[in-house]
Amino acid sequence: MNSWRTGTRTQYRTYLSQWEKYCSDSDKNPLEPDPVLVIEFLTSLYEKGCGYSVINTARSALSSVLCLPNGVPIGQHVLVKRFLRGVFNCRPALPRYKQTWDVKVVLDYIEEKGSNTELTLKELSLKMTMLLALVTGQRSQTLRYLSIDNMIKCEKKVIFRLTELLKQSRPGFHLQPIVLHSFEVENLCVVKCLEKYLQKTEDLRSSSQLLISFAKPHKPVTTDTISRWLKTLMREAGVDVSVFTGHSTRSASTSAASMVGVPIQQIMDTAGWSSTCVFAKFYAKPVLPVSCSYSNAVLSSVSAC
Repeated sequence: MNSWRTGTRTQYRTYLSQWEKYCSDSDKNPLEPDPVLVIEFLTSLYEKGCGYSVINTARSALSSVLCLPNGVPIGQHVLVKRFLRGVFNCRPALPRYKQTWDVKVVLDYIEEKGSNTELTLKELSLKMTMLLALVTGQRSQTLRYLSIDNMIKCEKKVIFRLTELLKQSRPGFHLQPIVLHSFEVENLCVVKCLEKYLQKTEDLRSSSQLLISFAKPHKPVTTDTISRWLKTLMREAGVDVSVFTGHSTRSASTSAASMVGVPIQQIMDTAGWSSTCVFAKFYAKPVLPVSCSYSNAVLSSVSAC
């Protein structure tokens, strides 16, 4: 069970429970690796309106507990694999976005809001979260794990070490320390914003987690709250949030960095991707060597556009 991350465990529990009930109603043994029974179960999900992603997750859940006599997971049986290909053809799981939004829209809005001292705690919290997301290209999960106990202040930059398991963490690979660089435009400088945010929340926090709620009792925020904050500021700035979620800051940030010539390998290292293939496929543009930091390149895209 410990081989599953918390999110995987939650996902799999849903479909394993449904599988157990389906077998009970059919008077079948849920531990019997019967490909026909598995396909019938997956078909029942399809008939309920489930798409490819859901059914594929259910297949993965069953594969984790059911194996054929030769040791092959049930999900790798030739008929089960063909069934999944058929589901994909009928209800394909296509990318959510064909294009991403321009970070200039949000950065212009942030700059026009005024200096950090003029912002309320709510406005400062949303600004802090958005700048962190854009200059690091990270998921909400990673932003949640930023801790002031693991923060190192240096001249013109701040470094956060990450000591928690992340989605991309695996044996031999973990995200590099996150480095926040100063930027010449003060209203867009993530380091200046961080300094003001820490000052304003110093007497409110009871946790070492960087991002805390702006409402009493000022508890550490969850991943969902961070995504909601990002989406709120995007909506205020004029981004179509009926299309784009809070997680889209990741693609918007890395696309902006690519547009101003940040090398693909630097983007991959900053965002925490280990393979350049997918990124190169969607952002294959002439790349010029640059000496600026990733975060400054993203913020500089305002003047480049």
